[in-house]
Amino acid sequence: SPEQKTGCLKYTIFPDERPIFPSSRFRMPLFGAYFGMALLTQGFDRTFMDLSRVFLKGNEAAIDLPEGLEVAQFTDPLSGKVYVAAKTSDDTLNPGYMAVKLAAAELAKFPNIETLQQSYLFSEYQFRVSLLDLIRSMHETYEY
Repeated sequence: SPEQKTGCLKYTIFPDERPIFPSSRFRMPLFGAYFGMALLTQGFDRTFMDLSRVFLKGNEAAIDLPEGLEVAQFTDPLSGKVYVAAKTSDDTLNPGYMAVKLAAAELAKFPNIETLQQSYLFSEYQFRVSLLDLIRSMHETYEY
């Protein structure tokens, strides 16, 4: 219990004390995205928004990317959504680009769509695609 703990051990990173609960994996990535999108933009610096941007091809929130950028594109065969993110620089961490690449890498582990459908629930693939949708939704919330 918290009363018995002292110092840094007083609080845990998982308040529900069930770190294996499926929603627990979303906490840290979404806290990072929330603080980056909501707080860093208060100083009118939109760099984090550009670095973490993920959008759907053909969606109203899609943007025209400048020529010469490396682009990650991934199609979820279960929904038909085409996720897109650009790598803006080799010197910086590009979380949007990395998230799209990681989802594509997870999809490549499935030999066919039947295996994907049978193994989807609570899989790493489900987590990666869900994370893309959450980040995309946050972008729509914190856009200009």
